[in-house]
Amino acid sequence: MKPQEKITLLNDLVRDRIRRSIDVKKALLLDAGFHTLVSQVAMQIVKSLRAGGKVFFFGNGGSAADAQH
Repeated sequence: MKPQEKITLLNDLVRDRIRRSIDVKKALLLDAGFHTLVSQVAMQIVKSLRAGGKVFFFGNGGSAADAQH
C-alpha cells in the first residue's frame, strides 16, 4: 500500500469516528428519557454531597475520565 493510500484510509477512519460520535450525541439529544435520568442522577449527587456524602467514579483510564465529566 502506498503512503498516500494509507493517509487516505486514516483520514476516512478519523471522519468515521467523528461521524459516529456525532450520531450518538444526536440520539442522546432527542432522548427525553435520557434527559430525565441524567437530571435525576444529578439531583441525587447534589443531595448526597449536601448531606456530607461522597461520590465515587469508577473506570479504567478514559472511562474514569468520562465518568467524571
